[in-house]
Amino acid sequence: MGKMQKVRWGLVILSIIMIIGQVATLNYSDLSWGTNTPNYASIITMSLLILSMALSIRYVNKNQEN
Repeated sequence: MGKMQKVRWGLVILSIIMIIGQVATLNYSDLSWGTNTPNYASIITMSLLILSMALSIRYVNKNQEN
């Protein structure tokens, strides 16, 4: 596993930890966008980062086989 692969996996793990933290700090008594905007934005951002890293890892692994 190359250095960039380790960085990608590290970002995935960090993103998962941040999502857990944001879910833990949500205001569950009022789930409106106005109250939880920073939390929702962070969750969406980290989810998209996980998706991009997963696709990048998949692409690199596919091209290494050829």
